[in-house]
Amino acid sequence: MGVMVERAKQLLKRAQADPVWWVREVLGDEPWQKQIEILEAVRDHERTAVASCHGAGKSWIAARIALWFLYSHPGSIVATTAPTYRQVRNVLWQEIRRAHRRARVPLGGNLLQTELRLDDRWYAFGFATDDPDRFQGLHAEHLLVIVDEAAGISQEIWTAIEGVLTSAHVRLLAIGNPTEPSGTFYDLFRTPGVAKIHISAFDTPNVQAGRVVIPGLITADWVEDKRRQWGEGSPLYQSRVLGRFPEAGSDTLIPLSWVQAAQERSLEPSGPVVLGVDVARFGTDETVIYVRRGPVVRLVHAGTQEDTMRTTGRVVR
Repeated sequence: MGVMVERAKQLLKRAQADPVWWVREVLGDEPWQKQIEILEAVRDHERTAVASCHGAGKSWIAARIALWFLYSHPGSIVATTAPTYRQVRNVLWQEIRRAHRRARVPLGGNLLQTELRLDDRWYAFGFATDDPDRFQGLHAEHLLVIVDEAAGISQEIWTAIEGVLTSAHVRLLAIGNPTEPSGTFYDLFRTPGVAKIHISAFDTPNVQAGRVVIPGLITADWVEDKRRQWGEGSPLYQSRVLGRFPEAGSDTLIPLSWVQAAQERSLEPSGPVVLGVDVARFGTDETVIYVRRGPVVRLVHAGTQEDTMRTTGRVVR
């Protein structure tokens, strides 16, 4: 019995010191280089900020970090949050549930939609950032807070998070698309002592190889399509492809982060139908038609090289 206890202690010590080993041996997953950097940064630094391009597997690695921290630190608490509950349940926690079920070593615990409980004081849970009070009472010897899509988190929530990062062994992982050159997520990349990681599409295995090496990750074809569609100097290209915060141009009226936050909201249409029509005719500009009902706006049409009578017919229809 003593030998088994000593062996268990050695494995636990190894797991705490080597999260990459734990992900490979316990979960049976293989992180790529930037994901390895994130794992090791969370191990070594109190705060880690990751600005990522689209489709780089950021929620995949955040889920593995949540499981590694929870199972490698007895009595720990892992709190995960994102701007909307849909993002919490259907993105990050979907990855957590999948990794937990497929683990090479049975992990145990009571796994629910957005909660994994090993004990009354040893658990992980997820919630949307609409209630800063959810951070009240989050105190443990080992505490990890994961903020997914961090650019969309309000200052009130960031203040609440700072209030719980007081334990002896605390970690913060803030990860997301860099959509706005202001706010707390942006400031983390200018704060001394924070581990800062940028992930460009050109860092990812699929784009580097020019073929699909890891299914589900961003591809070279997608990058080239967006280069033609957006242009290399556009804020969308900088954020979604290069993993960099877009420059705050003097001609910017609506920040990219506002648009993305609006896309994530779930609202009910109400009131009369209102059309917004921007007519371009035969230039390089697009003719654009939007429909609004109360707080909900939808794109109906966007196209070029269209005469006014055809545009009129679209509007009438």
